[in-house]
Amino acid sequence: MTGALLLLAVSLVSVLASEPLAALFSDNRESGFISAAARAIRLTALCFVPDAVACVLKKHIQAVGRARYTSLTNVLCNVLYVCPAAYVLSAFTGADGIFLSLLVCYTAVLFTHLVYARHISRKNGRHGFDILLFLPDNFELSRDDIWECSVLDQPGCIEASERVYAYCLEKNVDKRRSFHISLFAEEMTKNIVTYGFADGKKHVIVVKLIITENGV
Repeated sequence: MTGALLLLAVSLVSVLASEPLAALFSDNRESGFISAAARAIRLTALCFVPDAVACVLKKHIQAVGRARYTSLTNVLCNVLYVCPAAYVLSAFTGADGIFLSLLVCYTAVLFTHLVYARHISRKNGRHGFDILLFLPDNFELSRDDIWECSVLDQPGCIEASERVYAYCLEKNVDKRRSFHISLFAEEMTKNIVTYGFADGKKHVIVVKLIITENGV
């Protein structure tokens, strides 16, 4: 929300200051060029907010493992939405249609994300703002799936490593992988204690281990 409001402010500034901004790209301050460039800036500024919001949602959707959908939206955005919009709008508004097609494109992608979120929510029962998280159906974990311990000092790093190894074996993780995970936990916590605790203040590291059918 904060980012959207900031981009809205940038959009308004771009519209209000379009001519001074356009003049930055003209050495001889030719009025015709500045007028056309300022118009392009004003039209482009209209798509800042929908573009940014749609992009943030796309990156999040990709990060939670829905890469196939984000590949589809790349095609929609860069080809199927923008090309027809530019063709139709330019027929009525000339060159302005090229810039206006960006607004249509990003708004359409944002709408696509919302439709996809609604589709997912019908399957997993989520509602409200949670539908915009686009989380997998099996995302929720029980407390039995999460192990954690606290580390306060260097000896605690070794202890945490040993406990991680034992927990992995208890959860039927093979010995080689269990050893690598415990080694990672030890080296990670040792580095944090060595460099992050050097200021003499009291700190604590919380190590969490989640083991599911999809991995550790």
